[in-house]
Amino acid sequence: MYENSDKTISTVEWVASQEKLYVRNFDKNLNEQDATVLDAPLPIFGGFFSGKSYNFAVFGQKNDKDSDDVEVIRIVRYSKDYKTKKELPIKAINTYIPFDAGSLRMDEAGGKLYIHTCHEMYESEDGYHHQANMTFVIDESAMTVLDKYSDVMNIAQAGYVSHSFNQFIRTDGTYIYRSDHGDANPRGITLTRAKVGDKITKVIYVVPLSIQVGSYGYNATGASLGGLQLSSSNVLVTGNSVDQTQESVSGSRNIFMTISNKDFTTYDIKWFTKFKINGDTTARTPHLVKLNDEQFLLMWEEYNSKTDKTITKIATVGAQGDLVDTVSTNLRLSDCEPVVTSDGLVRWFVTDYNKLQIISINPYNLSAVTGAVSVDKTVDDYAKDGGQFEKDVVIPGDTKLKKGTKIKVKGKVLYTVTGDGTLEYTGNSSLKGKVTIPATYKYNGVVWKITSIADNAFKNNKKITSVVIGDNVKTIGKNAFRGCKKLKKVTIGKSVTKIGAYAFYGCKSLKSIIIKSSKLKTVGKNAIKKIHKKAVIKVPKKKYKAYKKLFNKKTGFKKPMKIKKK
Repeated sequence: MYENSDKTISTVEWVASQEKLYVRNFDKNLNEQDATVLDAPLPIFGGFFSGKSYNFAVFGQKNDKDSDDVEVIRIVRYSKDYKTKKELPIKAINTYIPFDAGSLRMDEAGGKLYIHTCHEMYESEDGYHHQANMTFVIDESAMTVLDKYSDVMNIAQAGYVSHSFNQFIRTDGTYIYRSDHGDANPRGITLTRAKVGDKITKVIYVVPLSIQVGSYGYNATGASLGGLQLSSSNVLVTGNSVDQTQESVSGSRNIFMTISNKDFTTYDIKWFTKFKINGDTTARTPHLVKLNDEQFLLMWEEYNSKTDKTITKIATVGAQGDLVDTVSTNLRLSDCEPVVTSDGLVRWFVTDYNKLQIISINPYNLSAVTGAVSVDKTVDDYAKDGGQFEKDVVIPGDTKLKKGTKIKVKGKVLYTVTGDGTLEYTGNSSLKGKVTIPATYKYNGVVWKITSIADNAFKNNKKITSVVIGDNVKTIGKNAFRGCKKLKKVTIGKSVTKIGAYAFYGCKSLKSIIIKSSKLKTVGKNAIKKIHKKAVIKVPKKKYKAYKKLFNKKTGFKKPMKIKKK
């Protein structure tokens, strides 16, 4: 699934029985408009990627005789409207069967397409076709291979993993990060990093989760890999696993997340469920969705074998792996990787035998996530003429509520209507720990923008420790965080133009302020007076000089406080 430049939505489904790729287009209200059916040039589907300028699909076929003369992969570049295409056939890459026992994922940077996948290789001396990962770097314009590896190597040489049962790839524009699920070389969840522009084989690596159960090369590992995402400073990998300190690969699994810094010099593991290995409930392979550089949505299903019931858990997670909020719902997940659309919603689709349903949730209002989608099976051949398609149901709302109307969340006032479709974050004294002020809030079926933080919103709150301010907030009110003595870190979003007087006055533990906004014009009197004496304010590089003038003595800035380029 992906969003188009005109804010319409497209779903992509591979129908193996027909060897066709179905692209279905939905308008902004999720009414189906039309469909494009793409014939596959080769019978095995690898994967699809919607890039900035083009869409890409990768297909393959078996190479029974291990011949270098047989085409095993074809990369097809489509125009965004699918009216034109250019193809790149690939052979002589040590491949018996492409994509087997794994996956294929893509990302792009600097006009290059990065493809991370797997293959069964040519027969080795022991008579077996062993399986491993492989990676390609493609010039998107010329449709030529710039770099690749597909031979037998080791992880230090190229990021080579064998066997590799799942492959993920992400880029931040500077580095390419790959994650694999290995059963031998090495046996664990791996991470590799290569610099954009360098050889894809020039890597550093880390194994943040080692597989302890089972023997070397034993296919069963008691684990699965579910997602790879990048924060501003960390690499997050999620999956499920049995208790690796036990002796069996069988039993209930729990959800984990590994958090590694981008240099791979440190890493940590967080566990989000605690099912007993011989219990009735197990956690299935999760999805990890990036909301912004500091916030992520972790989604997984939990199956109870005793009741034969499945529920879905949806959780907001910070960039350090800190669980912020969790809800349970009957909404089902699927192989479709959820995406964040321009309206701030997270969307994915599920199917049964003859219908497709697009699900939309507001990640900043998980308490409102309800509903049930009963899909017992996901099939690859439901897309036939005459199939039924259902859109998600949204209750029509009213964006013209009277100015000053209070909106309660869990019985407490958190928002006040300030205009047509806009809210002010009011806050309440019971909030504690890490607080996120979202960019939007969905109320009565309508997405509202949160554009300000009220005067005195958190004044004298003694429990909050960090605050992330959403990208629609323009104004931080007077005394908004005054006297928050345990507040240590504040991240200010991209739209803030004004920080009110005394906004952070007396926040004596506040040592880190990160400003993403390039629009800041006003910092009020004593806004940062009596914060931590060694506080560091990180600002956009292009605004360094201007912001040094803004944060003057009148605002409370004084040495040894520092202003640094972000």
